[in-house]
Amino acid sequence: MKRVGWLVLLSMSVGLVGCGNNAGIIFDSSVPAQQQALLENDINRLAQMKFPSATANDAALLGIANMDGAALTKWIGERIRVIIGEDFNVSGNTYTFSNPTPFTPVLFSELSPVSAADGELSTIMVNIGADLYLKARASNKSYFLDMGIGFTQVYTPRVGIIQIGEGLFTVQGYRTDPIDSVGNTLARVSTLIHESRHSDGNGVAVAFPHASCPSWMGGGFANQPACEGYLNGPYSIQTAMMKVFRNSCVGCSQSELYGMDKSISDYASRLQSGATFQDIRPEALAELQ
Repeated sequence: MKRVGWLVLLSMSVGLVGCGNNAGIIFDSSVPAQQQALLENDINRLAQMKFPSATANDAALLGIANMDGAALTKWIGERIRVIIGEDFNVSGNTYTFSNPTPFTPVLFSELSPVSAADGELSTIMVNIGADLYLKARASNKSYFLDMGIGFTQVYTPRVGIIQIGEGLFTVQGYRTDPIDSVGNTLARVSTLIHESRHSDGNGVAVAFPHASCPSWMGGGFANQPACEGYLNGPYSIQTAMMKVFRNSCVGCSQSELYGMDKSISDYASRLQSGATFQDIRPEALAELQ
């Protein structure tokens, strides 16, 4: 156990050297090169942006002092440390010192409709680290994920392991515009912000899990864990940041602006009555002996 913990610390410290993005995020070899290039371009583009329409309230939702691209990039990098590909076998590379529990990370994924007509949902990204942390927390056992950087112990939701979903480059964004357009960059950045919030929280709000949507909700969301119970939760901050992006996107096309408006409306509709603010400070488990 102690040897594994030592390997984790070594692999994480070595893996952070020489990353190709301003947030210092590591990309596992399971991420296709084109997807990695797009996401790294998104992050590096974000680092240069200014958001004059952002308010002090927007910054407070995230827990940062200043709302600009550099500060936002740093904030994301503190919460997302590794991105793994859609085809990465999470369950096959998860190790515990107890019987493995069923791997169902949907509570920590962002879901979006593939088509408003058929009500089908698509996973955009998943905060795997948050899901495994709660499993470790509930079982009082150690959880490890074996990735290209070595064994990583999931001792806090801030371990920041995010998996690309099937919808990130197909459903998310604005398909009438180039995949590397400014608007599509901001759509993917908003997803990184959403998943980043799942790396926060403690106590009852650890990992800021989604709430179950009401049975009357359309778009395929009825009774699905795709709604928001926190005023500073993932969909809440994604709504606020999409508004900031939309109001700051001088070079966006009309289709991108329209798409942003639709996204803002979608995310805002997930907020449930009685939502509360919660402490964003992350908790951690002590290393088990």
